[in-house]
Amino acid sequence: MLSGALILLAVVSALAATLSAVAGIGGGTILIAAMYAVGLGPMVALLLHAGVQCVSNGARAVAYWRDVDWRNGLLCAAVALPWPFLVAHWLVRADADALRLLLGLFVLANLLPKPARVEALPLRWRMIVAGVLKGLIGPVVGASGLILAPFFFAPQWRKEQTVATLALVQTIGHIVKIAAYLWAGVALGGYAGWFPVLALAVVLGTVLGRRIMHRVSQQRFAQIFQLVMGLLGAKLVFDALA
Repeated sequence: MLSGALILLAVVSALAATLSAVAGIGGGTILIAAMYAVGLGPMVALLLHAGVQCVSNGARAVAYWRDVDWRNGLLCAAVALPWPFLVAHWLVRADADALRLLLGLFVLANLLPKPARVEALPLRWRMIVAGVLKGLIGPVVGASGLILAPFFFAPQWRKEQTVATLALVQTIGHIVKIAAYLWAGVALGGYAGWFPVLALAVVLGTVLGRRIMHRVSQQRFAQIFQLVMGLLGAKLVFDALA
């Protein structure tokens, strides 16, 4: 029997995946916040979130396969590769409330004005910096899309390339996070049965978002991209302060 919390997370997962398929970011942040909201412990939430988001981003990468910038995407993923294993053992010993506070501070930092240097950086250096940030921050807060967004919203990429390449990087990153969490001894326990339900929900959301994407212009995509960042940041900061 499906619990109320699981049904709620399934609905949130589908809607979050739809949003990510259109705007490229946002779904992971919504989902990890929802997992905390229904009472999951931080480490269980982080591991379950990594698995579900691996499916979500993987489905999105497949849907936009022809639009992936492989050279730059794989560069970013390679730079991010070792860092989760360095922080995983610290995470399992960290205080649960401290991790919740980190999530709030993480989003608060994203509300601050971005350095102008980000836009001035060549694409290769954007990927290198983004890789380091993803590897260090992603395992701690679960969702790193808000941090990566300024680096991937590159003027030389079409909206499909932005979504596709970010999805590739996120998929690889979540696989590495899962390996790091398991290596550190984290387990889903009684929540293992939640994974297939949430995985199916994000696949359905991705299919819906892929259909909607074709109706979104490049200019409107840029507006949605920025709006999603602002709304998600404000929502999570409010929840953290509350």
